[in-house]
Amino acid sequence: QTVSLDKDTKIIVPDDNFGLYACDSLDPAL
Repeated sequence: QTVSLDKDTKIIVPDDNFGLYACDSLDPAL
């Protein structure tokens, strides 16, 4: 389940800078 979420976030990261912030939030969440 976590992998699926990570993939979704990866697509948003390159979409906009905001996506990068979300990835950072998920990093510590893991």
